Amino acid sequence: MNGSDEDPAGFLRREPDLKELLHHPDVAEAVANGGYRALRRALRQLAGDHQVAGALLGSEFLFLREGGPPFDLLSVNGLGFQILTWPSSRVVGYHKGFVYFAILFVPILPIGVYLVTTEGGRYYFFGKQVFSRLPLIFLGIWVVVLMAAVVYQHW
Repeated sequence: MNGSDEDPAGFLRREPDLKELLHHPDVAEAVANGGYRALRRALRQLAGDHQVAGALLGSEFLFLREGGPPFDLLSVNGLGFQILTWPSSRVVGYHKGFVYFAILFVPILPIGVYLVTTEGGRYYFFGKQVFSRLPLIFLGIWVVVLMAAVVYQHW
């Protein structure tokens, strides 16, 4: 597995330690197909037997889709796309950034969670976290709030 055709998602470039597990058919197939979910499933199966698999499951870089949001983070008078960042617990110097659409500075629509660094007030995006649950949790909260508002109005 040396060429980019055999690793379309760039897993081996981001985490070279993954090469140690390529002799497992499920891992090799997931890497060859660029399957994020299949790779995570294969690593979970191996995590009990291989310390490397467990460490890779906790990697901030392995499950990233490269690039930033497909638009500029632009907000005028609280209307537009914004980012909320907090330090990464696993990688020093990096932050997780929650990108969302806001109206009057209130987050309305979650876009995704990205791995970013900041320098001089600017954000540099490394990639979108594939398996982040934060946008789904955020949407769930909005659904509950909207349902409560509807029930309250009809009561």
